[in-house]
Amino acid sequence: NGEDVSILYWSNSSPGSLYNTYYSYLQGSEDFFNYENIEGMYGVTGKKHGYNVAITIMDSLSPLFKTEAAISLQRDEY
Repeated sequence: NGEDVSILYWSNSSPGSLYNTYYSYLQGSEDFFNYENIEGMYGVTGKKHGYNVAITIMDSLSPLFKTEAAISLQRDEY
């Protein structure tokens, strides 16, 4: 049974540095995938230390924030 953890960040500024951090962290990992402009969203996914890690950055629906970033960690099932 996979353990699934999602974390949400809101930001008034560009979350580019958060994206770059995850990009560097996941680059070269198994199942690395970088996607852009899929329905206005972009992010990176990959597998690291037995976890499927994904960060998705999108325009926030809240008027208080410019962007939001969803980070998902999912433990691989063995």
